[in-house]
Amino acid sequence: MELIEVGYRYLSLLADYMTYEGVYKPCNRLEVLLYDEHEQLKSPSFRLATERMVQCGTDVFDILTKLSSS
Repeated sequence: MELIEVGYRYLSLLADYMTYEGVYKPCNRLEVLLYDEHEQLKSPSFRLATERMVQCGTDVFDILTKLSSS
């Protein structure tokens, strides 16, 4: 059996998503299966797993950083 390495940040963000509303929110595709819906592949866990920016949050501010002058 091969093991994969999962970063702490990924797990932390996923845990935040699943518990943000004060109750456990599962990250699964049950509704897609039960209601024959189409998977949009836009959930935070999918975007993190495919190394894309998560489309959530307030987007009220920008994060700026100084670039080194090397």
